[in-house]
Amino acid sequence: WGVARRGWRREEARRAFEGGVLALAALLSGLLFIQRVPGRWGSSEAHYQAVEALLQARGAPASAVVMVNNPPGYHLVSGRPAIAVPYGSPESLLEAARRYGASYLILEPNYRGGPLDVLYRRPPPALHLLGQVDDTLVFHIAP
Repeated sequence: WGVARRGWRREEARRAFEGGVLALAALLSGLLFIQRVPGRWGSSEAHYQAVEALLQARGAPASAVVMVNNPPGYHLVSGRPAIAVPYGSPESLLEAARRYGASYLILEPNYRGGPLDVLYRRPPPALHLLGQVDDTLVFHIAP
């Protein structure tokens, strides 16, 4: 359209539009990165540090395995072995904890509304509440 009606030179217009589209894509990508990524890791890191401080204050050995929503993230913050909380019933959670040697459960609020929702109101006798960090419940799992 620009070449036919406005007298633009095809190659110059193509380069200008390509550069403009690339600049716009880079700007939008940068804005999304700034808006979403840095704050999330920092807050998760601080939250897991607070949870780990609670575990240490309650006498959890450094080698004790925890079940948590984000095992790699928790391990990076604490150095403690961590496994994922399985999706399923409280019984399957306890079975997985026994199978893989987990001694602690870090139950974050993202499990509300799912099959583990009952743990927020009526945990089974095998789970002993050690404390709470924000909306996260920390349990000791009885052997």
